[in-house]
Amino acid sequence: MPPLRGLVSHRRIQFLALGLAGSPFLASYLPFGWDGTVTSIVMDQPDRWDAGAALMKVANPEAWDTLAADRRLITGNKASAKAVSQCQTQVAATHKPQLCQITGQPGA
Repeated sequence: MPPLRGLVSHRRIQFLALGLAGSPFLASYLPFGWDGTVTSIVMDQPDRWDAGAALMKVANPEAWDTLAADRRLITGNKASAKAVSQCQTQVAATHKPQLCQITGQPGA
C-alpha cells in the first residue's frame, strides 16, 4: 500500500491541474457577463473593456492601429466630431453618399 501522504499530495496536484484546465470552460457558463470579468482578472486588466482592447490589439494589430488613429481624429477634434455627426445625419436623411470635410489638428 502506497504511503497515504504521497497519495494525498498526488491527488491534490491532479485536482489543481484539472481545475486549471477546466476553469476557462466553466467560466463561459457563468451568468451576467462574469466570464468577461474572469477574463479581465486573468489578463490583469482593470475591466472587461481593457481586456477586450488588449485581445483586439493582439489579434489584429493593423486594425487596432487604424481604430486608435480614427478615435484620436474624432475625439481630439470636437469640430471634426460635429462635422462627422452632421454628415452621418445627411447620409441617413438622403440615403446617398455625402462629401464631408473635417479638419485634422496636429497631434490628433
